[in-house]
Amino acid sequence: MENIEKWWSETHTNPDGSKTKWQPKMKKIWFTEYGFPSMNGCTNEPNVFVDKGSIESKYPRYSNGEVSFLSQKIAIEGTLKKWQSSEMVEKMFLWAWDARPFPYFPNLCDVWADCHNWQTGHWIQGKLSQLNISDVLSDLLQKTGLKSDQFDTSNVKGLLSGYVINDQQPVRSIIKMLQSCYFFDVVEQDSKLKFVQKGRGVTTGIPIGEMVFSNNSKLANISQLDLNNKVNVVYFNRNFGYPIDVKYAELPKQGAAITVEIPLIMEEGEAQNIAEILLYSSWQERNIYNFKLPIKYAWLVPSDVITILDGEKKHTVRIIKTKFESMSIQVIGVGYDHSTYKLSFPSTRSLMLKEYPSSHISKTIVEMID
Repeated sequence: MENIEKWWSETHTNPDGSKTKWQPKMKKIWFTEYGFPSMNGCTNEPNVFVDKGSIESKYPRYSNGEVSFLSQKIAIEGTLKKWQSSEMVEKMFLWAWDARPFPYFPNLCDVWADCHNWQTGHWIQGKLSQLNISDVLSDLLQKTGLKSDQFDTSNVKGLLSGYVINDQQPVRSIIKMLQSCYFFDVVEQDSKLKFVQKGRGVTTGIPIGEMVFSNNSKLANISQLDLNNKVNVVYFNRNFGYPIDVKYAELPKQGAAITVEIPLIMEEGEAQNIAEILLYSSWQERNIYNFKLPIKYAWLVPSDVITILDGEKKHTVRIIKTKFESMSIQVIGVGYDHSTYKLSFPSTRSLMLKEYPSSHISKTIVEMID
């Protein structure tokens, strides 16, 4: 059924042409089941699921198969926003709640054979309770005294399971840390702080003939800083009682290794994804661009992405600094690739816990208060 409102507001006709007893708006509608798998493209086919043991196993149409709790959360919030206050819908039942307690399900794989399906399935325990990073940023900014009309965090996407703060920290340092793993820029524009997600937005094409290079310099210079061939990400593992864990990304090149300590509670796949993005983006950003543009490009600001059209070659650049000089604009940027900044992660999860819930049931103490 594609048009619920039309169906609810009109009379119904049987195939033989006779009218049914249904009268327009005769009674309220119940959604007996609505839900979405927690993977990329979940809204394309909300009813499908991935289960290697089932012949009905299927990814949503056009999905890349990657886990995305965020996509599931946005889909559920969007459904509620659309129908919760509707005059025609009375009740909505979300699929799927599970009687098995999180995190024992899905962590106890030797007890429940379907544990590996949780990560991409319709289950919401352990997923829906995570916070939108845009809301976290908004809360931090308001705590500094900024009003909601002085900033815009709506462009930043991602979920936060937990953040460990064990000492006093300025909000600036907290936001800077979040930048390193949620990959966004902060720019001041139109008297407002704007948070811009990397990997999103529109790219502007600029012919190389409109650019002026100082001292006949090259289009791009390679940074002379030592590049890393390995990035270790230290984090709190969400699935094993929050121990400190490490995930890493490595390139088959010579170079140094760096370790990044992130005081966040994460899934293993999330930490792996962050390590890969940090490593690959550092290699892309070794290309540094420095040039001038005509004043007609004065609207460009740091965090904007441009594509330099050089004949058949194209150079994608993220602007990191601009400066007005007479009737031109000085631009400094770094190499960039939209596809690097994906915030979903592969559907792999290594779980084999032996930590069972305590079988001891404590005494119930009842106190009567008069």
